[in-house]
Amino acid sequence: MKNTLLAIFFILLTFHSVKAEEKTVFLDLNYVLSNSVKGKKILNDLDKINKKNLEYLKKKESTFKKEENEIRKKKNIISEDEFTKIVKEFNKKFSAFNQEKKKLSDEFLNKRKAKLDEFFKSLDLILKDYMKNNSIEIILNKKDIIIANSNNDITKSILDLANKKMK
Repeated sequence: MKNTLLAIFFILLTFHSVKAEEKTVFLDLNYVLSNSVKGKKILNDLDKINKKNLEYLKKKESTFKKEENEIRKKKNIISEDEFTKIVKEFNKKFSAFNQEKKKLSDEFLNKRKAKLDEFFKSLDLILKDYMKNNSIEIILNKKDIIIANSNNDITKSILDLANKKMK
């Protein structure tokens, strides 16, 4: 009986010490993305593409509004058949524009996803190496944590590594 209690005590003590050695840390992924050299470049490039697309679409929309106003002005001047023909042609152009708008949006979203996936794939390699070198069991994203000791925040260390290793 005494040996059994001693064995159970030893097992519990061993289990507790193993659990105590488990190291959990966290980092702010958005901060690393926004402040790393590679992340800034990606976000800047994506922003330029988005602005260019929006500018292009606004110009097209402006052209369509002008054309629509011109068609409305002609409504009482031209025959109803001619007006219907012009409206159908306008609607075809506008429908093509909406398809182009959707295509631009889809292309942008695909490009954004690819660039961010590439960034986080590179960051994943850095994190795995960091975990191995620092005996870390778990890395959590800061946004998913309610409260934690700031000593467990590795954001700045990972940012430094990302700036050194990501080109």
